[in-house]
Amino acid sequence: VTGVQTCALPISGRVDHSNIVEVYDVGQDGPSFYMVMELLHGESLAQRITVRQKLSPLEICQILVPITRGLAAAHKAGVIHRDLKPDNIFLCRAPDSGEELPKVLDFGISKMSMPDNEVGAGLTRQGAIMGTPHYMSPEQVRGVAIDARTDVYALGVIMYQALSGQLPFDGDNYGDLIVKILNEAPKPLGTLAPDTPPRLIEVVERAMARDIERRHASALDLGLALEAFAGNTRFDTARPSVSAPPRVATVGPETPLSTESMLPHASSARA
Repeated sequence: VTGVQTCALPISGRVDHSNIVEVYDVGQDGPSFYMVMELLHGESLAQRITVRQKLSPLEICQILVPITRGLAAAHKAGVIHRDLKPDNIFLCRAPDSGEELPKVLDFGISKMSMPDNEVGAGLTRQGAIMGTPHYMSPEQVRGVAIDARTDVYALGVIMYQALSGQLPFDGDNYGDLIVKILNEAPKPLGTLAPDTPPRLIEVVERAMARDIERRHASALDLGLALEAFAGNTRFDTARPSVSAPPRVATVGPETPLSTESMLPHASSARA
């Protein structure tokens, strides 16, 4: 087609996994960019939480164990999402069976990790912050180097929200929120969601640990910790491709881009 240019696939298109939305192609037609993605039917986790307010421990763990599979594959490929939130977790329904398949969406601000001796190479504006504030890790809001455990933290916030019906931190303004993320402890999950098993509360608290060294070391570790609460859902489904916790190099201070994808979302993925 005259005037249409194709582009290299975005980072999400480089990770082939059933729990990550498939991107077939991206390109530019005149001044407009486009992205060709698989057609998904279902709803986002954000929509489900809005309607239901709270999810049971079984349901949220059955959703997040598959999500950790996809993230483990991305981390193994050196990709850190950096903007995980309920809006970016899509609960697909298979047209024939109605079976639910969670998928990670929107790697728009994800970053390819680099070897340790190249961290920060070519990046600008030290201290620039990227991500959706309520789900950002303490190291992310400080604008310092991050690694895959930033995604683990975001999953912890998502679990806290799904189980309790509220976010762990909120504020009157952006600055107030950041101060709370860096300095305060959230309300005890056991008080807000008393039906949550104590051991699951421990998993959530570890995922959300302010000290990065106290968190689960990887998405794989978190997924395995959630198995005990996920019924028949097992991380082992994708174990062959992520047989050991991957070593993901840290990513230096963020490049000042938008918190959303540089390309518009395919409407079919939000259907």
